[in-house]
Amino acid sequence: MSQQRSVRSTALLVLIAVIGLAVGYPFFIAVRSIVDYLWGTEGLWSGPVPVAFIVITPIVAGALVATIRSRWRGGHDPLAGIQIGPVSARDYPSLIGAVLVSLFGGLVLGPEVALVFTGGAIGTVLGPRLKVPVGTAAVAGAGGAILALFLAPSAGGAASSTAYSYAAPDLVAALIATIATCALIAASRLIGMMGPAKTVSWAWLLGGGAAVGVIAAAYQVLTDQSVHLVLTSGEQMVKPLLALDSTGLIAATVAVKMVVYGLSVAAGFRGGPYFPVIFAGAGAGAVTAAIIGAGPQAAVTAGIVASVVHLAQAKWSLTIVLGVAIAFLVGGWQLIPVGLAAAALGRVIPRLDRRESTPVVATGS
Repeated sequence: MSQQRSVRSTALLVLIAVIGLAVGYPFFIAVRSIVDYLWGTEGLWSGPVPVAFIVITPIVAGALVATIRSRWRGGHDPLAGIQIGPVSARDYPSLIGAVLVSLFGGLVLGPEVALVFTGGAIGTVLGPRLKVPVGTAAVAGAGGAILALFLAPSAGGAASSTAYSYAAPDLVAALIATIATCALIAASRLIGMMGPAKTVSWAWLLGGGAAVGVIAAAYQVLTDQSVHLVLTSGEQMVKPLLALDSTGLIAATVAVKMVVYGLSVAAGFRGGPYFPVIFAGAGAGAVTAAIIGAGPQAAVTAGIVASVVHLAQAKWSLTIVLGVAIAFLVGGWQLIPVGLAAAALGRVIPRLDRRESTPVVATGS
């Protein structure tokens, strides 16, 4: 009898996860499409984004996020990572609203938290109806929704090569790229720690939005490159980053991206922390490989793997899974050993800027 209950419970959790994926995938595609339309060169503007729009939009987003967070639940600090838990129907609109306003406003945060909230809300609603514990159902729903990121991996194939073979300079570049990526993450998160941790500050949200807009506008004017490279989460801009004309321009783009990422977090905007650092890891790999004179495949793969693993600080079993999965998606099966090595080193390097975590949401009280 207990075995039958266990099988039934597992089947229901799988069902919740599938529903989370079925909702999460089109939701993710829709969010990414809107962001591309607003900030890309082939969307709303059919060319460079106007400077006035670049400067004003993050400020407006700051005012909206401040309003949401002041009156309702506004989610958790991105520095605390992604925490999965029940999301009540009452809390969901404000939680998802703060994230979507931040994303559409061009702030440098990712959509992964929006998927977690959406899947968590699905699990919270379905759990009691299917007689599954709410917490477990929320995890299943969020896990299913997160799978949408793997079905549409924007950085997939960024370093793939069917004819890749190992060379000593490539391995040295991969090692340095891993360390450089962890350093970039630490620097950006230290900027993020300058802002208020648990309170809503209109001054920080408006001022931070203004700073992000001005820096991004200056980047577009000075480099004649798309502002989309330094605004928004960046997962769909990894390949355009690697295709830039010079190593110096790639390095400058990554530096600007990490500064505005840190400012987005410090100001109090809401979103996921992972996609911007994936962008930085890819750029760090490309720059390192160019300086050493190595091929970019291993270094780019190592940088991307290290970015996720270092930020996650997960258990070793999950670290290994992430190393294999990300390396395969980014560089192909030949680069899985590089991914494993980068994952191990990224996990060992301490995340010096760790901040005490706070719960994502209340369960509806």
